[in-house]
Amino acid sequence: MTGTALYRLASRGLPRLPFPLNVRIQRLGRTPRAAGVVPAGQHVETRTAGGVPVTWLRPSAVDRAALVYLHGGSYVTGPVAGQWRWLSTLSAELSVAAIMIDYRLAPEHPHPAALEDVVAALQALTTAEVLRRGRWALVGDSSGGALALAATQILIAAGSPLPAALVLMAPWVDLTLTNPRIPSTEPADPVLSRRFLQPSAAAYAGRTPLSDRRLSPLYGDLAGIPPVHITAGTRDILVHDVRLLRQRLLDAGVAVDHLEEPGALHAYPTLGAGPAADRAVAAQASFLRGRLDPDQAPGCAVRSESGPPVAAVTGRPVPPPATPLIPSKENVMSKRLSTHVDIEATPERVWEVLTDLAAYPMWIPFIVRAEGAVAPGRRLTLTMQPVGGRATTVRPRLVEVAVHRELRWHGRLGLPGLMDAEHAFVLQPQDGGTRLLHQETFRGLLVPFTAASLDRNTLPAFVAMNEALKRRAEDPARARARTGPVDGGGTDAGRA
Repeated sequence: MTGTALYRLASRGLPRLPFPLNVRIQRLGRTPRAAGVVPAGQHVETRTAGGVPVTWLRPSAVDRAALVYLHGGSYVTGPVAGQWRWLSTLSAELSVAAIMIDYRLAPEHPHPAALEDVVAALQALTTAEVLRRGRWALVGDSSGGALALAATQILIAAGSPLPAALVLMAPWVDLTLTNPRIPSTEPADPVLSRRFLQPSAAAYAGRTPLSDRRLSPLYGDLAGIPPVHITAGTRDILVHDVRLLRQRLLDAGVAVDHLEEPGALHAYPTLGAGPAADRAVAAQASFLRGRLDPDQAPGCAVRSESGPPVAAVTGRPVPPPATPLIPSKENVMSKRLSTHVDIEATPERVWEVLTDLAAYPMWIPFIVRAEGAVAPGRRLTLTMQPVGGRATTVRPRLVEVAVHRELRWHGRLGLPGLMDAEHAFVLQPQDGGTRLLHQETFRGLLVPFTAASLDRNTLPAFVAMNEALKRRAEDPARARARTGPVDGGGTDAGRA
């Protein structure tokens, strides 16, 4: 069972259990290390900062910029795999480093332990100039989002260096949970419940009143906060406090980019694949590029609950996110694997390699047979045999053939609804080369039981295939005519 599923079970399904037992169940899904979760080949290091353990992703990219992440988990657990994947995806999209601070958890370590850890780590990293002025952002979800805001307030009061921006996903900014609109939303929220959050808040607060601004930064001084990007879903019981936070930030003169997704759940960008998560990551990346990239002017926007983004007090609208590549339902019965690789070859050359099916066994280690005509509606025959495993043959149907741009097929395992999969290769021109997005979305009843295996086995296979494709496409000796049949005559008839 995934960490997200355990969180839901603990929060909604087992609220009457003794709180310590509930926390123990929830912690079964905790993933304190990134290894085995982030894409294979991504450099991961564990260090300390100010005496606090921190995990680095892509540390060599810190010269460009860095994201400092505070995970959610109601102050009693976390991180989970979905949070690592979100952080890895966003840092890769921006080509920057990422740092997760492993702050102490309640109830073993009540307030102010977590906040002290975060501030100590940030001050150590900025004092050592590992984090440079204007080149880092502080990001967090749920309780981590509240920690990010509270820590920033402390940094302002202390005159310490500040992040260039904050990215907050459904921040839990009021531990009192007294907003009168929460009861109206709670029945529609399958993730959070007051029955779990209230004892979590009490365990974290210890002897400190829940309304203390260090616990509930909604009540603190918001003047001087850097530009903020906030996401929330309308099926989240915290959405009402997030709306209050947005308004109070604006009243304090803070630039705010606010994205509220109808029907989305708590901290939905970290829950997995789906159009809503895609839109959120695209909006977060666009916002951060404007704040962390010196070649682009900063900008901000406010997204209303019923309309498109409008310009905020000082800024330009954020461009609308691109249409998601692979739609999927946002629930525990769907999972998306996503990788990318930059290839020093034209999209035409990469397309040539991708559509030369007969040559697949020559460069893809786990494919021993590949046949079929590359045209919309046609079926392919792919026989795969992992090292030490049994051969499996699948016959997916091509659903998109946009020449030099996109190749996508759909297949299923057994009866409809058990395990459907949609595989996509998207080619994006980039500085004389190509960025290849390689993705697959799985849906069906078997997904919750295979999610760990997909991360452990399938995702590394995708990364290995990316690297093999990169080597083949960049090899000038192989840049010759195709050896396999392609239906469509090389025209643009298949473009979307």
